[in-house]
Amino acid sequence: MARHVLCSNLTRPNMATLQMWTIPMHNDQTLFCRVCGLEQPYPQYGDNGNSPTYEICACCGVEFGYEDTTVQSAQKFRENWIGDGLKWFSPSEKPANWSWEEQKAYIPESFR
Repeated sequence: MARHVLCSNLTRPNMATLQMWTIPMHNDQTLFCRVCGLEQPYPQYGDNGNSPTYEICACCGVEFGYEDTTVQSAQKFRENWIGDGLKWFSPSEKPANWSWEEQKAYIPESFR
């Protein structure tokens, strides 16, 4: 008759163990503003995709979790922001070689 032994029972007492940590991997789209496509330092809707940070985008000024919760609200905010001349909310953070044409390619597909 076969005898089943837990693998943990086979580990030698003097054997070193390695503790492993995992880092959540985010879909690239979770790191970009839904309105203007500016890359953010962390997902604006948290690791679970449902917990908004309520931070403000330095580029367009949208508040994550308030003005970008639906496709329609994000598109309307973008339309108004473009109509106002693409003014940066935090002008000191605007890169010298900034291009709206390049940045808008990073707007998550479902919010275009």
